[in-house]
Amino acid sequence: MNHQLLIAIELNEPAQRVAEYVARACAGVTDARLTLFTMLPGLPAWVESGESADASTQRDKIEAEKRAEAEQCLANVRQHLVAHGVDDRMIDVEIADESPWKVEHILTAAREHGCDTIVLARHHKSMVREFFAGDSEEKLLRHPTGFTVWLVE
Repeated sequence: MNHQLLIAIELNEPAQRVAEYVARACAGVTDARLTLFTMLPGLPAWVESGESADASTQRDKIEAEKRAEAEQCLANVRQHLVAHGVDDRMIDVEIADESPWKVEHILTAAREHGCDTIVLARHHKSMVREFFAGDSEEKLLRHPTGFTVWLVE
């Protein structure tokens, strides 16, 4: 196989489908690298715009909660992969700091990790819509990304 997969996990959506698909595709494989990748969602506008000490405290609290949620989500995906035959040593994890889900961030992460394949869950909205609709779709159609994309239904 010898693939480098970036598995983009969106925190607000169930990651189980992606974990199950990747586990089936990669179980027993010894020459692949998997990077579980997510981005923390942006802070609410009322926190982001606040200048007071209370807003700063709230910002820190919300950021810590979101990071803990992301860590737990990726730990669950990792645990599922390992339980279904994927070698734990093949799995890396990256949590990107606060940023909206944009195709550019996914592509940059895939390049930085030397990936040749991006795995996404197909959603009725959100990440996949942004990845294939509007400006993102135009960018993908006009400029080859250089990646194979697996959409998991």
